[in-house]
Amino acid sequence: MDCLAVAPVPEVTPEEERILIRDISAAAEAQTKEGDTFYLIASRESEEAMKN
Repeated sequence: MDCLAVAPVPEVTPEEERILIRDISAAAEAQTKEGDTFYLIASRESEEAMKN
């Protein structure tokens, strides 16, 4: 069995990770349409956040 070399992943600060997740979520949300799984999950999370 051959072993593959994997390049080390650079450490990301919590702030950088938060920004990356925000940007990825915004890009995904921009491409959603009603009925998509992401749309359903995101809209439920939004409703939950508004209640609290």
